[in-house]
Amino acid sequence: VELGRFQRDRWLLYQSSIGSPAFDVLAARNEPKLVNYHNITPASLLAPWEPNVGYEVDLGRTQLERLAPMSGLAVADSAYNETELAEAGYADTAVVPLSST
Repeated sequence: VELGRFQRDRWLLYQSSIGSPAFDVLAARNEPKLVNYHNITPASLLAPWEPNVGYEVDLGRTQLERLAPMSGLAVADSAYNETELAEAGYADTAVVPLSST
């Protein structure tokens, strides 16, 4: 991934997760955004037992998709999760495995 075109004094790092009220503040900012993604459990696996949690993970996935056109780079901890980022509309992605040390 070529980062030269995105280099500035400040980037905003967003850890994608369940829905967050902070998302709207982030989306309104002009700085380039870096998304860190470790996966979001599908709502269909949670909603039958915890409907509120199902709603929150659905919102998290919606926010992930909305952030794609605003992001300079999205990183995932696995190739599987990188595929999910591409499916959500992210053009520039990279796999950065979690460290075991």
